[in-house]
Amino acid sequence: NPFNPENFIEKLARSNADSVILGQDGSNFDPKPLREKLKLKLAELETNFQNKSNQVKRIEDQNVKKQTEFKRKAKDHDKFFAVADSHYQKLDKVINFVSTKVVHLGDQLKQLDGKRRRACEARELIQYMNEARDTGSIQSPIFTDGARVHEAARIIHKISLAAHDLPTGGPKDFTKLHDTLKRITEDIQGKLITN
Repeated sequence: NPFNPENFIEKLARSNADSVILGQDGSNFDPKPLREKLKLKLAELETNFQNKSNQVKRIEDQNVKKQTEFKRKAKDHDKFFAVADSHYQKLDKVINFVSTKVVHLGDQLKQLDGKRRRACEARELIQYMNEARDTGSIQSPIFTDGARVHEAARIIHKISLAAHDLPTGGPKDFTKLHDTLKRITEDIQGKLITN
């Protein structure tokens, strides 16, 4: 409850009305004891006020210190988060750069793998062509196994397409190769028809 000075004085006057305010015979009013009582109570009130003021000041000072400390910590946290965000941005850039490089490297590897596969296939076709030119036949299991006739047809077709541009006549004559490939192709076509 808030302090009410009128109620306080009224309460003080009533508590000592019989013995202090009235004289010894009960008829004369003596203000001196009331005055002394009021002075004592006033001194008590001033002391209480001073104590409460000191407590309030202490609490305010503590709050100011806590507020200053909180602001300092908030600034430190802001700095920390700014540094962390900066590191995150750098890391994100590095991750994006690396992932771009990995995708690019994957594309290059895929292209190289395709080239390697085509080179291996071309080498295999050249070996078959050399065997057909030198021996007049191809003795690979693909060409001798009747169950693999479709695979043989695919390979002989590729060999024939590659050999089509080879010259006939002149110093580099591939007529024998052309004849061998024609004979092998007809043989495979016959096997395909009978299967």
